[in-house]
Amino acid sequence: MIPLEQLKESSFYQFVVEEGSLKCAREMLHMFAAKRFPELHLGEEVDRIHDLDALQQLCVDVFELPDAETLKRRIADLVKAEEA
Repeated sequence: MIPLEQLKESSFYQFVVEEGSLKCAREMLHMFAAKRFPELHLGEEVDRIHDLDALQQLCVDVFELPDAETLKRRIADLVKAEEA
């Protein structure tokens, strides 16, 4: 059996934790956006964002954004930055 500390240092473990964190941040962004902008339906574009810090910051910022268009632009900018 692999010791827990050794497992936590493995790249596989780190990948699983990161993917879980990304999924959670994406789900939170969908929920917060739906609460703030009920008419807005975020598409698959959010799933193309892999920067956890940026997703978490966007979750925090969503309630201060002036409108749904600003949120859509921020998401598009994040996607574009990752594809560059």
